[in-house]
Amino acid sequence: MRSLLVALLAGLTIGGCSCDGDVVVGGTSSLAVDRLVLDFGRVFIGQSRTETLILSAPGEIQVEYAASFFGNAAGFAAGPAQGRISPNNGLEIVVRFDPQVAGRREAALIFSSDATRNATVAVELRAIAVEPPDCEDGNGCTVDVFDLQAGVCIHRAERLACDDFNACTMSDTCVEGVCLGESRSCDDGDTCTDDFCDPRMGCVNVVTTNCDDGNPCTEDICRPNGGCDNIVLDDGTPCNDLEQCTVADICVAGRCIGVPEGIECDDGDPCSTMEACFDGECLDPTYEPPGVGDVKFATPVGRLAPGAGGNVILDRADTMFVATSSGVSAIDECGEIVWSNDDLGPSNFAAAVSFPGLLSLPIGDRIVDIDTSTGSVLREIFFDDVFERVTTATTATVSLVVHDAAVRASGSLVVSVSRTILDGATERFDGALAEVDPTHSISTRFINLGARWARRVAIDADEAVVAIVEGGPPGAATSPAQMIRFGVGAVPGDTWSSGEIEAARTDLAIGEASAVWWSAGLQSFTKDGVPFGLVPAPLDPAAVHAGAPVAAGPYVHVVVRREDTSTLAFAPGGTYHLLTITASTGETVSDIMFTDPVVGMSPVLDAAGNVFVLTGAGTLFAFTALGQPIFFAELPIDTSRRLDDIALGITSKGVVVGAAGGHAFGVQSILPMSGAAWPRHRRDNLATGHR
Repeated sequence: MRSLLVALLAGLTIGGCSCDGDVVVGGTSSLAVDRLVLDFGRVFIGQSRTETLILSAPGEIQVEYAASFFGNAAGFAAGPAQGRISPNNGLEIVVRFDPQVAGRREAALIFSSDATRNATVAVELRAIAVEPPDCEDGNGCTVDVFDLQAGVCIHRAERLACDDFNACTMSDTCVEGVCLGESRSCDDGDTCTDDFCDPRMGCVNVVTTNCDDGNPCTEDICRPNGGCDNIVLDDGTPCNDLEQCTVADICVAGRCIGVPEGIECDDGDPCSTMEACFDGECLDPTYEPPGVGDVKFATPVGRLAPGAGGNVILDRADTMFVATSSGVSAIDECGEIVWSNDDLGPSNFAAAVSFPGLLSLPIGDRIVDIDTSTGSVLREIFFDDVFERVTTATTATVSLVVHDAAVRASGSLVVSVSRTILDGATERFDGALAEVDPTHSISTRFINLGARWARRVAIDADEAVVAIVEGGPPGAATSPAQMIRFGVGAVPGDTWSSGEIEAARTDLAIGEASAVWWSAGLQSFTKDGVPFGLVPAPLDPAAVHAGAPVAAGPYVHVVVRREDTSTLAFAPGGTYHLLTITASTGETVSDIMFTDPVVGMSPVLDAAGNVFVLTGAGTLFAFTALGQPIFFAELPIDTSRRLDDIALGITSKGVVVGAAGGHAFGVQSILPMSGAAWPRHRRDNLATGHR
């Protein structure tokens, strides 16, 4: 846009002199502005935003000017559009942006005049018009509107007639945002019926169960006077003793008798496939259900893609998705491979996100959407238009990389992407945060990061973007990193950034009330950027290598490596610790040291707060929230290669799962996942307890 303005001004020939009777002999005049760029940022359709600039007339002669627009100026207005400026005086020009159509605007405001020098000046205009979000919360008892001034959704409860979809209530009315109804009476006055209300069907009146003696070989009758008769059925009458391992049930002398048979049955465990009735029990002689702490499966999946073990993704059927060097595989709850797509190549699986029925997988410069039921590719999302176009030599190379992604509640994606341009001996690097619409068809720039990039992206409970931003390009062993929260509105403190720190590794977690935990020095911040509960940072930040923290309830759990001066014989690279600290004060609750490396480990918590950690030697440890051991399990996986950046998940049946050493594995535990948070926020990923 800047080069276009220069060309435009060069092509304009506007003469300037004061030719009336008040000419100052030998005098000069010129035109100037105090701002060359007006950036309106993101403006919602229906919202209005103004910026001002000063148009001045340096010199000895007054200047008459007129304003006009150039380029895509839809929605812009400026005034006063023409006028006269006294010598060496200035005039405030108000520029307003009232968008009616969504999209990016890049235009110029041109001021032409009769000045003797610099008769024409131009101001670059930038803006992005966006549709206001759909504020529908699915609650028929609220009026949902978008407050354009505050930039937030308002859900106002009103007293309205409603339907609670319960046939057992009547006169339903909204009360404080909740649809409530009066209870319906179903009493039919008959002592021989049980009267109740089914929320779907309404009133149901059935013959009273008070006369049921629980014997299938009697006919239970309620007499009009309210008395019960239990009449014994004839011998040989078919009956059901409610045992699945008996057949040919018949009544004999008022008793239901079944004959055991070796027939097929179902023991309720999907991982047993050859059940049959033996001595009245349903058993699979080829399958032994795992006990607590037993390895349930260790399925070879081939060489894992980089970062594959650091992101456990489970769908609602407990199917786990694992990235390999050639693509991605789906593993069911019994450890069987459901499907594999080996045509994708290696991916950045650490940045993968999931939705119901959909896996969004970053591969190089794009994100590929995959159908989780079949493994087939549905669409590809590219980010070429996120960056401004630059002129390069024909031999220059341009490469884009997707680093991380997070999911908004609307289903849109916030993606960290960077671009590197090699033009001869010159290298240019720039990074950005892009937003992909909920249909995954359009990508636009959300934040320009300049010569920096975001290594980790998350969405907090207020739909604000929280990111770890580092100096570019990526690849340095240590680089200055800082935590930045990009707010959602013009609220004081809504957008903030921490100080920079150099560390071997940093990661983040979103806690309660949108608090942020940062593993660089184990710092924590409120959603307004106020640090709290600090754990003292080490003198040398690079001496601490921390995995992703897990913030849940009153505690934060994180695995760290410390370079100790008193190096222990069994830990020549330092010592490895599972730290449990209080989220409110930073006080250490427990500090468990491991004899084996635990590098980049992200633990997982079950519904009782028990913590699970995998070591580099392939041993899974389980501890209570306060650090007492529960069990450990040796996994039959390949540990000859270093096991780094491992994360764990838990299925709905309490199986601790993960991917490491070329395997997808599961270890039977006790409880499923609760609502524990993990660095990846707002994903349909039951392994991490989100939505």
